[in-house]
Amino acid sequence: MKKDNFLIKTLLIYSTMVCLTIACKPDAPISSGGSAGATINGKPWIADEVRCQTNVPCYGDRLGLGLWRQLPSTNVESFYFHNVPARVGTYAIYASGNQSPCEKDTVASSFDMSIGGDVSGERFLPIGGASNQLRITQYNEKTGEIRGSFAGTYVISNRRYQSYPDTLHVTDSQFRTIVIK
Repeated sequence: MKKDNFLIKTLLIYSTMVCLTIACKPDAPISSGGSAGATINGKPWIADEVRCQTNVPCYGDRLGLGLWRQLPSTNVESFYFHNVPARVGTYAIYASGNQSPCEKDTVASSFDMSIGGDVSGERFLPIGGASNQLRITQYNEKTGEIRGSFAGTYVISNRRYQSYPDTLHVTDSQFRTIVIK
């Protein structure tokens, strides 16, 4: 009887440890819905997830584009582009929050680092006067496929940590995804 109790207790402890170990594993990496990459201050930056959808609240022919990268910690880096015209062309990028989100031909952008994907960390905005551009090189209305690139200089707007330099130079970028409608 004592042997059976010992065996049951051992199995319960072992099962609990296995369940706790599985439950405490870090979240799986963000899945991909397209591809994107850039060079930031001379270093490669590759997105884990790319999403493009109808821009809220503007709708019409405007899109929202997001690029996310999961860091080895629980932190997430992201580029956001709002009010993107759904047509081939080159558009100036402005700082998010400085214009109406539905203003014609105004593409708003930011680069953000969040903790755990939802707690605000650091925010960078495109610097005024620089040649910050988003280029749509291909857009197929039937399939929803969109391709393009972006470049610009982003400066710190909200510093909570000392994780990044004050200025980010973004070059050699590309993105490709399908618009979610």
